[in-house]
Amino acid sequence: MDARPVQSIATAGFQQLLADRETRASRIHGIIARTGLPLVELTLNIPGPEKLNPRLYLLHRYLETRVRQLLHLHAILVVAEDRGYPKVGPCTLLSLRPSSPSEWFAPAAFCQEVKRLMVTLEVDEPLGRLFDIDVFTPDGIKLQRTSGLRQCLLCDAPAVVCARSGTHAIEELTTRIEGLMLNSAGLQRFMQLPIATVGGDSQQEPVLFQRVAITAQRALMAEVSLTPKPGLVDQDNCGAHKDMDFFTFSATTCALGDMCVSMVKAGYDADGTCRADLPRLLSQLRHIGLEGEKAMLTASQGVNTQKGLIFSIGLLLGALGLHLRDRGISPDILPSDPLCAVGDLHAIRDYVRGMCQGMVARELTGKQVEPKTYGERLHALAGVRGARGEAEAGFPTAFHAYELLSAFINRHGTPYHQDFKKSALQTLMMVMVELEDTNILGRHGWTTLLTMRNLVQQYLKGGGVGNDPQLAGLRELDAEFINRNLSPGGAADTLATAIFLYYLTLPISA
Repeated sequence: MDARPVQSIATAGFQQLLADRETRASRIHGIIARTGLPLVELTLNIPGPEKLNPRLYLLHRYLETRVRQLLHLHAILVVAEDRGYPKVGPCTLLSLRPSSPSEWFAPAAFCQEVKRLMVTLEVDEPLGRLFDIDVFTPDGIKLQRTSGLRQCLLCDAPAVVCARSGTHAIEELTTRIEGLMLNSAGLQRFMQLPIATVGGDSQQEPVLFQRVAITAQRALMAEVSLTPKPGLVDQDNCGAHKDMDFFTFSATTCALGDMCVSMVKAGYDADGTCRADLPRLLSQLRHIGLEGEKAMLTASQGVNTQKGLIFSIGLLLGALGLHLRDRGISPDILPSDPLCAVGDLHAIRDYVRGMCQGMVARELTGKQVEPKTYGERLHALAGVRGARGEAEAGFPTAFHAYELLSAFINRHGTPYHQDFKKSALQTLMMVMVELEDTNILGRHGWTTLLTMRNLVQQYLKGGGVGNDPQLAGLRELDAEFINRNLSPGGAADTLATAIFLYYLTLPISA
């Protein structure tokens, strides 16, 4: 990973810690009073003042996932929950009860069993040393560990002893924590295959909607995982960015699950045969998208990683929901066929066009207020239609990118055949040449956009990814883009959208 720090962090002082403890205690006792049930508190055991950043947000979501898996395995139900992300660190509270009514006759034994399971997770999970899981009885009493004090991250002494004496520098501890996270196979799988939701309302939504959301998140993770990508965040470095990295994107992608579920559900519940319903659906999707932006900014600590993708993927999710209803697919059953056949993608485009009809004239050309976004300013100055123009036309560049991606993957006798990585990287290069990328135009202007295109065209004329077996040429281009501070984010968003369309055409089991 690139050594440059991500700037979006939250640090906690002593007074904040005290105030947070009081707030948490109030939340815990409030939930217990309301439910009369045992409760687990999920927090992180992170030394130092920095308690919340994208890495730690992601780690906390992973902790919650592991706990929920363990509870499910032992037939323990989550009855109520509360989740928050204060500066002193993320915290989730889960009220529990056994699924078997007979076990209600021994609440003390049930609480002890939950405590045993949580301690086992802290001990056996490779990242368990970073987990802090407390169990409270229905009387509000916190159960204590019986296995002794927890060991220091860097030596054999008890952690509390080293903490009080300041034995180790915070930098040493932070490096150790980052190493544990980077070497955790479980966390890496969690990042590569994000679930639609960790808790939240959408956990109860029909399986079809959850699967669609997972597909969207897989597409977002596939794009950011592709390495190397000139000027863009990937697994090698932060590209031309100083405020985000691979972990930031992983955290925000994880946070968008509930939004994705809500968007496809909104489309499914709308009436696609009624043209008046399409503008209403657009308004609904935008409202859901704003909630998604809040979740994204919470996960990234204020960094905009995927606002453009929330717009494009959101419209496609709503359109897909309409299409799934048209096909008469039950939301409670996963079909054996792809979510969308290749020949049916035109229906998705038609619905997007219907929702976005007149968007440019209504929101750009006829807008009287001072333009704020790159897209609005570029349209006012140069008539660039941007993301709204792409949406109004049914995302022609993204659908063309999908066609390129699919064609490369299925092209026999070439280096791209059945090679998703090479095919996707080559598609990205071709999109960079085709797209009027508002990220580049807004920050640098036309001259720089043309310079960027020329650099990419030279690479493509040399054979592109197919003639770059070790991707050394692509890494040279990456270094050039970083040196020039070029980040073609519009091309990255287009590729992520194309990957989503490609995944929709694969069998559910793929």
